[in-house]
Amino acid sequence: MFSQSKPVNSWLNSVEIFVIKNRDRILSSEGVDVSLSKYRTYIESIVSSSGREEVELYDQLLLSVPDHERISMRISRLLEMVRERANATATPAVKGVPVILTGEPAKEALRYYLMQSNAHLKYDKISEAELGNSVQSEEAGDRITVEVVPELEGSYYSLPFDNDGLLMKKRKVIENGILNSFWGDIRYSYYIGIEPTGAAMNFSVGEGSLSVEEMRKESHLEVTHFSAVDVDETTGDFGGEIRLGWYFDGSKRIPVTGGSVTGNLKSLDSLYLSRETELNGDYYGPVSLMMKGMKISGE
Repeated sequence: MFSQSKPVNSWLNSVEIFVIKNRDRILSSEGVDVSLSKYRTYIESIVSSSGREEVELYDQLLLSVPDHERISMRISRLLEMVRERANATATPAVKGVPVILTGEPAKEALRYYLMQSNAHLKYDKISEAELGNSVQSEEAGDRITVEVVPELEGSYYSLPFDNDGLLMKKRKVIENGILNSFWGDIRYSYYIGIEPTGAAMNFSVGEGSLSVEEMRKESHLEVTHFSAVDVDETTGDFGGEIRLGWYFDGSKRIPVTGGSVTGNLKSLDSLYLSRETELNGDYYGPVSLMMKGMKISGE
């Protein structure tokens, strides 16, 4: 973390690292006696930079074991991004350009589709998805494939069994946009009449048809950091206040901050996923997604 060559006027403000070893044991009157040991690594960091003003970016990195290469790459990227934010200008109020979400915002947007296939949300009538129907609208672009994955290599959340002691199962719940199956714990799976997968904590999304560089060829707004990403699991409404992004007008790419991105995931004009993938907490899938039909508010 401290060996990175730091950009001018950028520094690691603070960092906390927690490495925890958990041991779980299941005993039953039927003769079950199994144990599992697992490491979990939690890194919380703040990077700062001075430019037009002094700014900071907050980051959480969740891993199974301390992966030196991933930690190094993460800190290096954060130091570069906070320098960009220190010199960012106000987000322009542009219309008709696609929005690219990269990193955490992409993951949280794609989580919406995962939750449409959740047994608990289906039972509570929050999810309106139906088996055999598309969880997407008629937007152009990529069709989404989603899988619940109990054990994802390197994930903080991987476990072979859930809190009920159920041995969890991998399940492809959405394939090419079509809902194949619901997933969930014993209780809510029983309520809606499906075989339980267990309360898996990880999910993966299939790669898309475009590279990140292909997405960036036309005019766009790319956002890597929002103050918070708000996705309504019932309506599909999406919104977030921009902390760091880049606006490309077709010739130059400039860092921006402020303003917001809003829209509805059920009424997009198009949706494309990147071919590049990454592990991010409980998620493995496209690094970026590109949407047309979102509203950009700025100056």
